[in-house]
Amino acid sequence: MPELPPTALVQYRAVFVSDFHLGAASSHVEEITDFLKRLRCEHLYLVGDIMDVYFRSKWNEKHTKVIRTVLDHAAHGCDVHYCPGNHDPFLRQVLGLEFGHFLVDELFVHETLDGRSFMVTHGDLYDASVAKSVILPFIGTWLHEGFTVLNQRINARRAKAQRPPTNFAHALKKMVKRVTQRLTSFEDNITEHAKDNGFDGVVCGHIHAPALRNANNGILYMNCGDWTDHCTFIAEHMDGRVTLEKWADVKASLAEAALATPR
Repeated sequence: MPELPPTALVQYRAVFVSDFHLGAASSHVEEITDFLKRLRCEHLYLVGDIMDVYFRSKWNEKHTKVIRTVLDHAAHGCDVHYCPGNHDPFLRQVLGLEFGHFLVDELFVHETLDGRSFMVTHGDLYDASVAKSVILPFIGTWLHEGFTVLNQRINARRAKAQRPPTNFAHALKKMVKRVTQRLTSFEDNITEHAKDNGFDGVVCGHIHAPALRNANNGILYMNCGDWTDHCTFIAEHMDGRVTLEKWADVKASLAEAALATPR
């Protein structure tokens, strides 16, 4: 893909992102930064696990730059809504905080252009494996981090030997998340709560499984995915359409548009 010009921007009415896991080895910090710098929107929802308190020792200037870029959006009039998750729970001590265009709360309500009402929350409170046990999620997080670091070292050696990369850490996490979702009925729990409270849809993160579909109870279920494996987000377009987007595909479209533009 050719390098994108600085003027290549994406514009939406609202954007929902989750699970940056800044500080973790698996966080795609460069992709996150590039996305945020090219993004223009009226509402930016950070749907939890943006910062990862389990891996604060790995925090560096690149991670700080992501936070600065988010704050720049707020400084320029974008309403930034931050829902804490189970990896950034310290922000639950300041629920209700409003600092200019930057807001922190457990749950937000987003009204779409066509009048639909979406419940926006991270989702860990609807996950029985997190609600009932602190130790198991903690162990799982550290195991995944260890496998990710090992995976990166193996791929560095494979690159030197001109061999294709492998991603067993991603495969392992995907399997664990799939089992967790089935055992805890995560999607059923969160969409039932949304339905009981009169919402048309729910936007969440937490389980790192990007999705946009109608649940069995008729509620629109939207999961932002993550920026450790998928680099995906939910977007409300300027005409009110709601889509699940993959940053790699959006960048490819921007590159095509840049090549087609006369110089």
